[in-house]
Amino acid sequence: MNKSSTPGIKQIQYDRQLRLWGDHGQKALESGRVCLIGANALGTEILKALVLPGLGSFTIIDHELVTLADCGSNFFVHSSMINQSRARITCDFLTQLNPDVHGIYIDKPSIDDLLKQNTFDFSQFNIVITANLSINTLNILANHLWMLKIPLLVARIYGFIGTIRLQIFEHYVIEAHPDDTIPDLRLDQPLNTFINYCNSIDLNSLTREEHLHLPSLIILFKTLQIWQKQHNRNDLPHTHIDKDEFKKILDQLSHHSSYDIHDKEKYLENFEEAKRTIPSRLVKTNLPSTIKELFQDQSCFELSEQTNIFWFIIHAIKLFTENEGQGLLPVRGEVPDMITNTDSYIKILKIYQEQAKKDCEIVNNYLFDLLKKYRLSNEYIDSYDLAEIYCNNASFLKVLRTTAIKNENNLIDETDSNLSWYIGLYLCDLFYEKFHRYPGEFLSDDRQFEIDLNDLKQISKKLSSKHFLTDDKQQILEELCRYGASELHSIAAFIGGCCAQEAIKLITHQYIPIDNTLIYNGIQQSINKQYNQINADPILIEIAWTAHDYDLHTIPSLQLVTNPLVSRQFSPISNKIFTNLQQLNAEYARYAVWFPYPKLAVAELDPPSGLFQCSNVGENYSIHLSCEQGGGVISKIDFASFGTAIGACGQMKQGTCDAANSSDIIQRACIGQQKCSVTASTDLFGDPCTGTPKRLLVQIECNPPQNNTYWNFTHIDPMLEDFLKATDGHSRIISFSTQPTWLFQQDTPHIYPDNATYVDWGYPVGTKFIDDTMQTLGDYYGRLFAWYTRGGFIDEYGLKHNSGYEYDWDYTEIFNEVEAEHQMTVEYYTRAYDAVIQGIRRHTNNYDMKYVGMALGNHNEFDWYRYFLNHSNHAPDIPLDMISYHFYAIGSSRIDPQSWESFFTQLDTYTFEVEQIEEIRKILSPETRTTIDELGVILSDDNNPNAPLFPLIYWNAAAALYGYAWGKISRYGINVVGHSQLVGYPQLSDLQLQPQYPSVALLNWTTGEGTAKYWTSKLLIDTVDIDNDQAVITRTTDIDNQNIFSQAFIGKNNRRWVLIINKRYGNVDVFLPGCTGGRMQIINEASGFGPATEVTLTLSRITLSPYAIAIVHMPATDV
Repeated sequence: MNKSSTPGIKQIQYDRQLRLWGDHGQKALESGRVCLIGANALGTEILKALVLPGLGSFTIIDHELVTLADCGSNFFVHSSMINQSRARITCDFLTQLNPDVHGIYIDKPSIDDLLKQNTFDFSQFNIVITANLSINTLNILANHLWMLKIPLLVARIYGFIGTIRLQIFEHYVIEAHPDDTIPDLRLDQPLNTFINYCNSIDLNSLTREEHLHLPSLIILFKTLQIWQKQHNRNDLPHTHIDKDEFKKILDQLSHHSSYDIHDKEKYLENFEEAKRTIPSRLVKTNLPSTIKELFQDQSCFELSEQTNIFWFIIHAIKLFTENEGQGLLPVRGEVPDMITNTDSYIKILKIYQEQAKKDCEIVNNYLFDLLKKYRLSNEYIDSYDLAEIYCNNASFLKVLRTTAIKNENNLIDETDSNLSWYIGLYLCDLFYEKFHRYPGEFLSDDRQFEIDLNDLKQISKKLSSKHFLTDDKQQILEELCRYGASELHSIAAFIGGCCAQEAIKLITHQYIPIDNTLIYNGIQQSINKQYNQINADPILIEIAWTAHDYDLHTIPSLQLVTNPLVSRQFSPISNKIFTNLQQLNAEYARYAVWFPYPKLAVAELDPPSGLFQCSNVGENYSIHLSCEQGGGVISKIDFASFGTAIGACGQMKQGTCDAANSSDIIQRACIGQQKCSVTASTDLFGDPCTGTPKRLLVQIECNPPQNNTYWNFTHIDPMLEDFLKATDGHSRIISFSTQPTWLFQQDTPHIYPDNATYVDWGYPVGTKFIDDTMQTLGDYYGRLFAWYTRGGFIDEYGLKHNSGYEYDWDYTEIFNEVEAEHQMTVEYYTRAYDAVIQGIRRHTNNYDMKYVGMALGNHNEFDWYRYFLNHSNHAPDIPLDMISYHFYAIGSSRIDPQSWESFFTQLDTYTFEVEQIEEIRKILSPETRTTIDELGVILSDDNNPNAPLFPLIYWNAAAALYGYAWGKISRYGINVVGHSQLVGYPQLSDLQLQPQYPSVALLNWTTGEGTAKYWTSKLLIDTVDIDNDQAVITRTTDIDNQNIFSQAFIGKNNRRWVLIINKRYGNVDVFLPGCTGGRMQIINEASGFGPATEVTLTLSRITLSPYAIAIVHMPATDV
């Protein structure tokens, strides 16, 4: 920057970009030195986008003269400049754009001569950029820069196609600026100063104004302290039940002695903010997996005088983490904005900033000692400023290493359409090397076009192992011939801008650069990326086909959970959902009738009420009363209130808000009628308390008297019908997992949503049954199952209810995650399990039904297994046919694909738990089978309507996790591994549906198409031959199996197949001897919402794109 420029002018000139990368980022840019090779339209667009924001200096290398073609595509030249130095003219114009930028040019000798002479110093540049450089020159330059460790950006345009390729030996991202950062608040491991500040605040002594402005962070921590004390725990609430209880405590804290019950101002924004931010504030503090990798990187251990300062600081942070940090990174010192007053916010901010400063000082001390050890302390006198930047961004530090251009694999046989354009450009380069012009360039007539196209095809066939061209590739080659290497200014401007952005990322060490290659298709207006290669040498998969490892008994399956999008009554894609389910042909599919939608899950939502009949609905919903059952009429209105009445049937009480005309209106509408309906609306009743939610409660009697029950299968039947039809001919597990709340002891009846599609996460209330004998519980399930398997049931008062259903299924699962949903102990649940089986037998006389127990959601609950699997703890003749439990990998980020590599390490930890459970089962009840009937991934903030939607490659990461889990768990002989789950969705405003775990879905919630998760389940189900396939000894050269999972199987008639899974967000090459001539089915990002792509293998080397799942069917041979 010119010294004469005043700070004020600079601040105004660069205002917007300073907001992006700050003063230190601008300083780095102003010190940046860039070399551009090629002053064509693309090159000048790149430099223009670097000069305007204030690049320090640039050097243009270009020996070409201005041509007429340049005048048509490059705005910096015109016809009067033809035959003049292109480098000189563009350099002059570019420096005029920003006088503070220094630019020089070299138009003699050419880049080829400079490389031959090997006298030009490329090490003076931060980055070298090429624009449409020929392939031979590029390869020589790329090798030279790779040895110098200088970043190289290769930009290319060719007609409507543009590409950017990054070659970098090692690049450090210091400030990644992630979009979805979770605040570093550490409420699970709170700072001592924060604890002291919170404890100094007595909620009971706060004034009304102080209560209104209490920071939500304090509210959350106070609530957490109470919740932990009540449950004798020191962790965070993580299940739905935990969080619902937490919210109830939070609601209790929101009440203040000066608030009237109907005071409008009791709706406190700060308490609502606390409730809303639970998912992002109450999170476990841990060491990110990406940082663990940096700590384990060889460069972190092997420090020397030549080591980049980055690794010294990483090592210093590592020392802090291992010592003062107690396993955690330095505090970031940031506090999110919140609804409170300025003084309170500043106090909290100061607490975190002071701790961040202390942590940074410790890191700086470690750094100083390291630099002193290697005699570098004088070079980094201001090491604290460096340490502060690194500490503030410690969670997001990253190292990027790409493959060298010389190590690019032969991609000629790749099938991805966008990659085919990249391959096509490579073929055009080879054409140029042979004919010294590009195909289609300087055409004289149509005949020359055909000649060029044929020559291009011959080059392709010569390189391809298939010796033929697909229709898609032929079309691409034709298009490239038509382009004739033309430069379109619109494409040059777009690629130039993108390339400049990547250069700025590299110079400032801010934001994450592209990982390998970007391909822009101007025809489709689409951008695609090709990923970095994880391994230079392929991982060898060694298989001993005659060495038995274990027998294969593990059935891949899935679960379907009830929700409105599944129901044909509410869903536009219900038919597609069940068609896809049917096409899976899955055994042991689990159907979970689950609580979030009570009307879709519970058949008797209200308790039997004897001679009284009651109805309780919210505003704008209708009560429906009837005496038709006994052939009578409504004879008496015992109670009617539109307002805030409460109470169960027979115990209804008027609230402080009541429409005085309630009883008169109901009497006029209902007395003397066999049935009646009345809408609870202010239009009909008036508004007794404006702004207060109201309900209509009514209690009637019939003449003649009529006993009343509330069995209702309206919404439950259609989904179960569709599920049983879709899985007909296969084994099924049916789980009516939700019990009516009225079976449990509670102070007031739970009010469930009037709308069947409205979610109610708080439905499971109570921990103890009203009937301690649990016979009522057994009777509920007995009648429920009689409805579906015996044509109907006799209700609590002896009345027959007919269904006509006589279904049959293999297994009934009893409850779901009861240790969380109703906080049952194992002893209590075991009694309930027995009671349900006894109830089903009483009402159906079915002693052949098999049962699944436990369905545990928590981990390491080994005492549960020891108790439940001990037959002496059960009533006589109670079977222990099967047990179930669950696993979900948790994604800390919704949008960072690299962070999803942690799914696999989480699964590794879980397999140790599986092994211990199996040891207990084999000792206590070896005949009991096992299903892990919920296995999948849940991303953070999944049910938050405002959470960002994940990129499509997430489906591949989650699919790879399931494939990996099935492969690893099959070693333990687990009978079933169920993929969770068929249908989930984000907020669907057009259907008025709230989020329902979108990250667990196997199907696209808009179209019903299969995601990579669905097609992975399909691939495994179609391939696995249970009890006939055997696993054989499979080894790889992959150290600690950090990149891939591989397991080979052999079956009948020597059928051989290999499961291979890429666990990394990058390309991984494997070498599988003997696979040529075989078939590979692969699910990757390119297969999208379609089935596995099938290819015939012509090479033993296979490239697996990020999170790819492949099954290789080996060619037939004698083993």
